Amino acid sequence: MKSNGPAFLILFATLMATAGTGISIVAFPWLALQHRDSASDAAVVAAAMTLPLVLSTLVAGTAVDFFGRRQVSLVSDSLSGAAVAAVPLTALLFGSGATNLVMLAVLAFFSAAFDPAGTTARQSMLPEAAARAGWSLDRTNSVYEAILNLAYIVGPGIGGLMIATVGGIDTMWITAALFALSFLAIGALRLEGIGKPHHTTRPDGLVSGVAEGVRFVWNLRVLRTLGLIDLVVTALYLPMESVLFPKYFSEHHQPTQLGWALMALGVGGVAGALGYAALSNTCGAAQPC
Repeated sequence: MKSNGPAFLILFATLMATAGTGISIVAFPWLALQHRDSASDAAVVAAAMTLPLVLSTLVAGTAVDFFGRRQVSLVSDSLSGAAVAAVPLTALLFGSGATNLVMLAVLAFFSAAFDPAGTTARQSMLPEAAARAGWSLDRTNSVYEAILNLAYIVGPGIGGLMIATVGGIDTMWITAALFALSFLAIGALRLEGIGKPHHTTRPDGLVSGVAEGVRFVWNLRVLRTLGLIDLVVTALYLPMESVLFPKYFSEHHQPTQLGWALMALGVGGVAGALGYAALSNTCGAAQPC
């Protein structure tokens, strides 16, 4: 029986978790800048958020295959939410002075470390959800990509507005709440095949699974090329988003404008994703563009 519920729950969880990540991208470097007004401090915190993305992305797919998609998504949301909630909790218990560079870098590291696994887990549940809803994979993937970009628009915008309204530390409560909403949505999800895989289909181990995945990507020229392009683009883009923009707007005391600037960067992504959805309905093997 067709049902849109599972697809909507996955897309809603994606929106909430990714928006929470978008807020973190703004809030963590902003807090580092506010501590000592040092761009190098913001760079340290930004690096602490970027490094685990590289490392955890390598094991995300294997972890999903090993532990199960739903379980990985739930664990990812709970651990990311706990990491960001630790910032205001620490300030509440020990004072705002306790939120120093080391603490911010450590929490930024752990807040980002689990995001790739959660993203991979949610995305891997889409084919079953699309089949249940009677959606094509092209349509489902384009909507998913649009949701991702929308979240990166909404997240930084909310982050900038909340920093201007309640301050950087209390903004982290909003981030934790978004991860909690994602957790509840996936917790309510009922879909076949998203639980713990049968032992006969699981990888022999995390290390061997990661090695197999790397070999698979590297041996396919298209995937290897796309991966290297994405690596270069991300390396050039992330310093602007997480260091240069926060430094500039912090010096001008304009956190709201920081949010709007980062929101503007996501508009093109949404337009591209929705454009692909429109083109995929008119272009194909029978009707090439």
